[in-house]
Amino acid sequence: MSENISRRMLNLPLELFLCIMQELYAPDVLSLGQTCRAIRSAVNQRDVWEAM
Repeated sequence: MSENISRRMLNLPLELFLCIMQELYAPDVLSLGQTCRAIRSAVNQRDVWEAM
């Protein structure tokens, strides 16, 4: 993922970012969590995993 796209994703409201992650498959969420600390923190939100 390019740095530009990562920055734009991090500027989304957390609630919207969580909604997007809830639409992904678990392996994709785990991969997304490896991109940076801020996204890893969002990936570790209980709401993401409860919705899967």
